[in-house]
Amino acid sequence: MAFITYILYSRKLRRFYVGYTTDMMKRLNQHNRGEGGYTQQGS
Repeated sequence: MAFITYILYSRKLRRFYVGYTTDMMKRLNQHNRGEGGYTQQGS
């Protein structure tokens, strides 16, 4: 199983978040919907 390391930026909090996933499109959609734990408050 391959993992992808990513960096997401929250404009609201002006912060970067680093994480990893096996499904980048799913993770990006979660981020954009305000789901996913750490980045939820920055959506």
